[in-house]
Amino acid sequence: MTHPLALVESDEIGEDTRIWAFAHVMKDARIGRSCNIGEHCYIEQGVTLGNNVTVKNGVNVWTGVTVEDNVFLGPNCVLTNDPNPRAYIKKSVDSLVVTLIRSNATIGANGAGRSHLPALPTRLLPRRERIGAGLHAGGCQHLACRLNALLLPSDFNQAPLEVDKPCLASTKPAA
Repeated sequence: MTHPLALVESDEIGEDTRIWAFAHVMKDARIGRSCNIGEHCYIEQGVTLGNNVTVKNGVNVWTGVTVEDNVFLGPNCVLTNDPNPRAYIKKSVDSLVVTLIRSNATIGANGAGRSHLPALPTRLLPRRERIGAGLHAGGCQHLACRLNALLLPSDFNQAPLEVDKPCLASTKPAA
């Protein structure tokens, strides 16, 4: 179902996917089956959304973002593909950061699925990762060890860890 006030330029929309009013899905975006794209969402070219993905109102999903199956992107959550944007520098698609949000991850309202760590070439939000409302995944350089971790506000009130220091999240119990 595509709302008559949505702008859908892609031919790659899965069965039973709903796209609501004022959403814009660019050409060459791929959206899986049974997804829900809320009002005022923007899905840029080159984005891949898996099956059963919910993109709540006001979310922008930029080139280079891949979202696996059963992911929830909360209202107005933030995804970025450029850790150092400048209006006067036009960047090629190849220079943008790739983001992979693994299956069953949840990013809460106003949460940010990105990292402030420019040394890492690829951003990864692990399977079943949950980022609470208003938080961001960027305080730890060892994202892969946070499988099943619940990120708490105290995790993000600290400076990012150095590569040779222990990972705070690795001491948290699995969810």
